[in-house]
Amino acid sequence: MPKHIIFNSDQIEWIEKNLDILTLAQIAKELGVCVDTLKRKLVKLGLKEFDGAKFVPPRDFTASYWRRPCIRCKRTDRRPKHQYICSKCKQTDYDYL
Repeated sequence: MPKHIIFNSDQIEWIEKNLDILTLAQIAKELGVCVDTLKRKLVKLGLKEFDGAKFVPPRDFTASYWRRPCIRCKRTDRRPKHQYICSKCKQTDYDYL
């Protein structure tokens, strides 16, 4: 199972500020991800669009969110619908691998 990459608000702000200044390879290296992962995240965040089917979100893609309590820590942070474990708990699971 691949590691989930989650950018925090500071990283997203830094990306927005440097997107026109730096190359994608430089940004990816700074964030510790590969270029393809960075492209997918940029498309998902709505910061940039790329040609190619690999980076295009599905036509019927509408992200819906909820504030349902995490099944582990009971936090009610906003997260994608049907994600029952918050990103912080999910990341700690990957840290143990």
